[in-house]
Amino acid sequence: MIGKIIVTGGAGFIGSHICAELLSKGFKPVVIDDLRSSSKKNIQVLLNQFGDNISFYECSCQNRGALEAMMAIEKHIDGIIHLAALKSIPESQLEPTRYYENNLGSLNSIIDFAMDYGIERFIFSSSCAVYGSSINGEVNENTVCTDLLNPYALTKSIGETILRLAAKSGRRLSAISLRYFNPIGCHPMVMIGEEISAQSLNLVPMMLKTALGNNTQLEVFGYDLNTPDGSCVRDFIHVCDVASAHVHALHHSTVSGYETYNIGTGRGTSVFEMIQKFESITGKSLPLRKTKARELEILEIYANVNKASTVLDWEAQYSVDEALKHVWTRETGGVKA
Repeated sequence: MIGKIIVTGGAGFIGSHICAELLSKGFKPVVIDDLRSSSKKNIQVLLNQFGDNISFYECSCQNRGALEAMMAIEKHIDGIIHLAALKSIPESQLEPTRYYENNLGSLNSIIDFAMDYGIERFIFSSSCAVYGSSINGEVNENTVCTDLLNPYALTKSIGETILRLAAKSGRRLSAISLRYFNPIGCHPMVMIGEEISAQSLNLVPMMLKTALGNNTQLEVFGYDLNTPDGSCVRDFIHVCDVASAHVHALHHSTVSGYETYNIGTGRGTSVFEMIQKFESITGKSLPLRKTKARELEILEIYANVNKASTVLDWEAQYSVDEALKHVWTRETGGVKA
């Protein structure tokens, strides 16, 4: 029986949804988060919704003393889901050393901690960014990963290698890397979600900011590309589906070794299609500013999810439309203006 699960970065967007999924399935999340890119707000929402069956420790994954103090309280941990990392791609290009030190240092620290305390189940938050720029279309777990686009992607790629070698070190560790594609949406019942700020640069937050009048135009990077409608194509997946994949992975991680799984829908949606869906759902017309694609922009990428479906018995349940509806409802109550 799996009970307590450490979730590093559990106060963040994806982490808080993983905690909600764990709580709904009878687990106790033990959240470790230094709150540098999140807030305790999501934890309080989860406490209000699920009661006190969640612990929170404000500390860095690299603070071994704080981790040991946490273990003195919690006594026993059944698994670790490691999400804690800096995640801004533009920022990683400006401050690569900080990303290497934080993302890889945190992973090394938490792996050492897991091995020293005999915590065998380990789930790593990876990314489709590890596939690099030399791809166009569907990718599976055996697709060659080359020409990484930025330091953030490099930390995920190296992180996977670090974890794979740790699982083969002779010490018992069942390690899984989940390669997320493009998480969007929010929990349809629990009021947690991605906080919209001036630093939000992903498509859905940018659409929201434009629809709510915080931006005058929505900037679209790439409009005349060699794709069906000229815009980039991505595999957008509801964050609750990403969260459920972790529970499936925990149940599967019963033997030593290492595996990777794509976590996506298996379908691509273009940027222009996303904008059309958003406008239809919200009743808002988004003024667009079309600019050239960013350097080394991937034209089209979406997941082959056969491995996750077959081995983990997991598949995405929500549509892109449902994800957009959930986000709009959280922000506005679902009212069309």
